[in-house]
Amino acid sequence: MKSNQIFFLLFGAILLACSPPQPKTEETKNNEQTAITDINEPAIGFNIEESDPTAIFLADKVMTAMGGRKAWDDIAYIRWEIPNQRTLSWDKKNNKVRIDTPAQNDIYLLNLNDGSGKVKKNGKVIESSDSLAKYLSKGHEIWFKDSYDLLMPYMLKENGVTLYYLGEDTTANGRDSQKLQLTFDKQLSSSPPMYEIWIDAEDGRITQTDYYPSEVYTEPTTTNTWSNYKKHGNILLPESQSNTPTQEIEVLTSLPKNTFYEF
Repeated sequence: MKSNQIFFLLFGAILLACSPPQPKTEETKNNEQTAITDINEPAIGFNIEESDPTAIFLADKVMTAMGGRKAWDDIAYIRWEIPNQRTLSWDKKNNKVRIDTPAQNDIYLLNLNDGSGKVKKNGKVIESSDSLAKYLSKGHEIWFKDSYDLLMPYMLKENGVTLYYLGEDTTANGRDSQKLQLTFDKQLSSSPPMYEIWIDAEDGRITQTDYYPSEVYTEPTTTNTWSNYKKHGNILLPESQSNTPTQEIEVLTSLPKNTFYEF
């Protein structure tokens, strides 16, 4: 190599080393922010010690496929209707729930943080402490089942949950999947239910769940297929489930202030 060629190569290297870094594009910044902030942290009480690492990885994959943890955390309110049964409204930031069952003229106002709340049965406010405790427990059971029926993809690492990896499997309609088992701590319920969950091998979404009312059941009482995912805000939710009625789903930024405090 000639001396003048060496000179220009060295000179170019020096200029490159000394030149200021190029400004980052907005896309680069967003990607870096997502990589840093969009981490699917487990809820306090999630049983990470006994959960399988592969199962945890798949739970995170589901969260990403559904829109990501940040999009989920940014939601203020979710409201959905189970036709001819009830409407549920959730203040996600403050963890308060309202359940309206028009046919029975019942209303449950639940504080999920401390278990407190108010109940109206057949149009009458429950005053007795013993009766209130019984109906609040019933309201929490309703919330527990209905919330997992719709929001399970975002609740795989919740308080009291343990996840087990069951290997590769196919759904009832022949989709290649990875299979999980989800169990709940007995502190949450004296006879907690159990789920088996199929996660699609291609898109990472939940496509089937089997429901066991308790761990003593050897066969599921319900098999539910999940499909027709649609975007609500920045997250995906299933519009069609084989054993759950069509749901009128709303992701909202506001609700009337008295929704969770007054009948």
